[in-house]
Amino acid sequence: MDNCAVIVLAGGNSSRMNSPKPWLVFVNNATFLENIVNSYNEVGFKKIVISLNKKFFLTAYTDRIEQLKKKATFVEIENPEKGRLFSLQLALKVVGDVDVAFIQNVDNPFIDETVINTLYKERISDGVTIPKYQEKAGHPIIISKNVIREIVDNYMKYETLKELTNQFEKKYVKVYNSDILININTPLEYHDAINEHI
Repeated sequence: MDNCAVIVLAGGNSSRMNSPKPWLVFVNNATFLENIVNSYNEVGFKKIVISLNKKFFLTAYTDRIEQLKKKATFVEIENPEKGRLFSLQLALKVVGDVDVAFIQNVDNPFIDETVINTLYKERISDGVTIPKYQEKAGHPIIISKNVIREIVDNYMKYETLKELTNQFEKKYVKVYNSDILININTPLEYHDAINEHI
């Protein structure tokens, strides 16, 4: 998958969680960030870029960060208030020339190899590929080269990633894993999601 990159968005403040979401512990004692990177790496992705909030480069996680650097590149987000599109375009600049990129939110740590492979196989070459479970759209999404170019060159024209991607063709791909709908933003959501996956 040399023509494909993975962007992990972890540039927010985790304000509703009251704890850094990238470093929340997953069921296998890996953090959210480690599980995401390891999962994509095991599927075969070599270009992985993490947009990480500057304040989450914590001393307590130095060893974990150093291990992650063997599999991914970090982009330090100094201005998280500029939003997800800002973090995304910084990461895409680092990635360089690729045909497509997966956009993976750090608050959706449940990576499924079948979903990833299905999305990649059925992706469209000009637009946005989105997984769908029981008529509900989820994550991660895949963006093509023209979408990548628009983000890098013109992200400031848009308020949200959804507004930007609405300018392009979309393909919804049916999958059979409800985990694509999970977004973990609060302690209660974290508790419930982890308990469901033990």
